Order: sequence, then structure tokens, then C-alpha cells
Amino acid sequence: MQTEARAEIRWLVALSLAFLAFVYVRFGVAHSPDMAATWLAGHFFDTDRSDLVYPKDEGVFSMLIPEAWSEFLKSEGREGVYYPFIYPPLWAWAAGKAGSHIGMDGFVSLFGFLNPILLLGTCLLAMRACGVTGRLRLFWLAAGIAALLFTSIGLVAIEQNQPQILVSFLVVAAIERDRAGAWKAAGTLLALAAAIKLYPALLAALWLGERRWRSIASFGVAGALLGMSSIVVAGWPLHREFLGLIALLRESAVVTSFNFGLDSALAQIFWRDDLVFVASLDNPVGIAHPHGWKVLAKGQAWSLFSALALLSMTSILAFGAWRSGRQLPILAYPAFLAGLVFFAPLSWSYHYLPALAFAPAFLVAFGPIMGAAALTIILSPTSSLVFWLFSNPIDGLLVNPLLGTLGVVVLGLALWGVRHRV
Repeated sequence: MQTEARAEIRWLVALSLAFLAFVYVRFGVAHSPDMAATWLAGHFFDTDRSDLVYPKDEGVFSMLIPEAWSEFLKSEGREGVYYPFIYPPLWAWAAGKAGSHIGMDGFVSLFGFLNPILLLGTCLLAMRACGVTGRLRLFWLAAGIAALLFTSIGLVAIEQNQPQILVSFLVVAAIERDRAGAWKAAGTLLALAAAIKLYPALLAALWLGERRWRSIASFGVAGALLGMSSIVVAGWPLHREFLGLIALLRESAVVTSFNFGLDSALAQIFWRDDLVFVASLDNPVGIAHPHGWKVLAKGQAWSLFSALALLSMTSILAFGAWRSGRQLPILAYPAFLAGLVFFAPLSWSYHYLPALAFAPAFLVAFGPIMGAAALTIILSPTSSLVFWLFSNPIDGLLVNPLLGTLGVVVLGLALWGVRHRV
């Protein structure tokens, strides 16, 4: 028995090392528009130019960086697309302190090394949260790695060295620690995730419904400390600017090949003629067909609908847990997180990483062979093959984000459907 257990551990280690080696060799330190944005925000904050941390309000979120950023990047001889900073001021301050010592390349390279480890850790934590033991762990890890490497959810995150990888790790770790009874760690981890991207805070509503008071208390204390620290180090005016940016995000729809969500789908289906093309700043001068993306000001009614849908889903699930007086099935969490991102503004493919980390649960629910078949079918709309087949617009319509949106909806509903089988 011990010999078999040691063999399983050796295979788990071998699979993990093979994944890390492949990612490091195949992708190296990828160009990271969002990670570079964090460094740039820190650079301007640290040089007393906090007015350049966030993009200016243009009536719609255009995804364009401040002009001063472009001038700085040109002076540094840097090319490629860069995106604006959309995280709380605390991280501009932190990036300014750390980034001033290691530079942009060092900052990006640091996360280029850490992010694959965090992705692997997210997959393993989801497995642990589901209580998977024995040989099935090998199937889970193999399926999880395949899902990361062959879907646009995982592959884009790896290719872009995405900060969302850290957020996903923190969210899944918070779920796992809460289920393990480590409520201090659970609340702190969720507070950290919410301090980077605000939406993970809604996960605390499920804890409230389950009466997980200690995890909620830990989340509240850690969140309050992080919030107060942010105001102390960055000042209230910059936070007011950040809140204005969040309001602008909520009232904007962005359409690219990797926006998987309700807003992007509705914008393409019903308001295609109203979409405004935004050319990326890295286009060569005089190019005939510039690359970029499309944006749309949603209006108050649409924004209110999205917010109400998000809050309604959260309230229904939390109230259901409260009324039943029972602990939610573990797969209710990734299904809920998929729904959160679906209704949230600016839903990128890699925002579904927490749900993807739990996707190998189908192997637990149906067995390795049937589960792998089900997983392949469910993830096929978000696969790299489908993305390649539909990479070109059809009559001006981007098919990939529509297929991707369908895929993540199916993934969320499928996780919810098998929640009692894991």
C-alpha cells in the first residue's frame, strides 16, 4: 500500500514538473500587457505623478493607456500592446516600491516564473477541496493540465502572464482553506483576492448563507485592514478616481475575441452597428487594416440590469443555503464563480480560471473515461482548435466570443448539475 502511494506521489510530481518545464520552455516570459500596466502605474505613482495612474474618463472604457505612458514606453524602446491599470491604488503603491528596484523586465519576469506555479497550485487546491484521493488524483491533474493548455481560458492566461492567475489561486485557496476549517487563512486569502479584483468579495455572501461566521469575520478584518492601508498609502483622491473608473467599466461593453460574458454577447447580437472601433496604439503608421477592439457605452438601464442579475444570482444562492441550513456542495462554488464572471462587466476568458480548476470533477462524477469525454465536450467551445477555426469574423461578427460565452455557460451549468455527485 505504501509502495503504491509513493508511486502515485512520484507520478504527481512528474506531471507537475513536466507542466512547469513545458510552460517555461514554450512560453518563457511572455509579453504581459496587464502586468506591465501594474509596473507602469507604480512607476508614475512613485514619481509623484498619481494623476497618470488611471486612464481618463472618455465616456466609455476604451482600454487605451494614458498618452504619457505611450511616450514613456517609446522612450524606453518598448513595442507591443499595453493596457491601462484598473486595480486598486494599493497595488500601484506596492508596485512602485518593488518595481523601482527591479525594473519592468524584472517585475514581469518575476511573475512569469511564479504564475505557472500558481496555476498548478490552483489545480491541486481544487482537487484537495473536492477530497480526491488515490489514483484518481493523477487523472485529475492530467485533465487539469490539459484544460489549461488546450483552452483559451488557460492558454491566454499563460501567454499573457496574467495577474488574474494570482487572483484565481487566492480564490480557490480561500475555498479550500474554508472547507478545511482554517478560517483565518480562508478569510485573509479571500480578502486579498477582493483587494486585487473586487468581484471575489461576493463569495463571502455564500459563506454568510452557510453561517460560516469565522471565515466571514476573518474576511471582514483582513479586508478592512487592506482597505485602510490602501487609503493611508495612496490617499483618498486616487481612490475616488479608481471608483470612477469602476463605474465607467460597469457602464461599458468591450468586444474582443476573448471576452466571454453576457455584455459582450449582447453587444454583438443587438448593438453591432453601435459598436465603436478602437485601434490599438501599437499599429504601424498607415496600416491598411489596424488591429484593435470594439467598445460600447451600455447606458444606465443595461448597467442596472447586469448589476441586478449579478446580485439576484448571489442572493438566491446565499438565501437557499441559509434556508436549508446545510453546507453547499463544493461544486456550487465554481458554478457560482462562473456565473459571477458571466454577469460581470469586462469578462475576459481567463476570469473563468477558478471554474476551470474544478472542471476535472467530471472525472470524479462519471469515472475517468466518461468524465474525460464529458469534459472534452463541455470545454470544446473554448478550445484552441475552435478558436483557430473561427479566428476570422463572419459578416463582421466575431464568432469566438459567442462560442466562448456559450462554453463557459455550459461549464457553469454542468458543474452545478453534478454538484451532488462529488
